[in-house]
Order: sequence, then C-alpha cells, then structure tokens
Amino acid sequence: SMTVRALDARNTAATASFRVLVRDAYQDMDIFPNPASDWLYVRPASVRTVSVGLVNRAGATVYSAESVKIGPFAPLAIDLRGLPGGTYSLTVGGQRYTIAKR
Repeated sequence: SMTVRALDARNTAATASFRVLVRDAYQDMDIFPNPASDWLYVRPASVRTVSVGLVNRAGATVYSAESVKIGPFAPLAIDLRGLPGGTYSLTVGGQRYTIAKR
C-alpha cells in the first residue's frame, strides 16, 4: 500500500492511502509462481467469478472449485503441498494453462 501526505500553504495536511498493483497489462491472468512448490496463485486483471480445475497427467482432477470470485487484490490460492511433482493442467474460466509442481 501507499500513503500520500500533502500540505497546503497554511500547513493543513491531507492524507490518502491506497493499494498499488503493478502487473503486465497485456496478460489477462497471472498464474504464479510457475513452477510452484507449495502454493499456486491465480490473479485476473479484473474482478470475476470463475470455475477452476486442476488435472494431473493421468487425467484425474486434483482440485476443483465452482463460482470462485477472484480479483487483482484477491487472488485464488491453490494448495499444492499434498501433490507430487509433475506437470498439471489448470483451467480457469475456460482458459487452459500448464503448470509445473516441484
């Protein structure tokens, strides 16, 4: 977060605080870190409600969630700690991504 404080000519102060997020505007979705060890984060460019699925190489669903509300300041955190290392297919709102688990 960032706080800005300003003084006018009479030394009257005004303060405002806000959150700042720096991201690649050309990407609709941030999936990070990739490869992941413990947690995988899914952060969209704008607030939306999506279905999420994670499938292993054998085709078994290892994580799924329906109607998850996520946003730039409220990413989805997926716990990968119980999964073996390997390649997985992540589907978020109909878009497919390949992720690696260490």
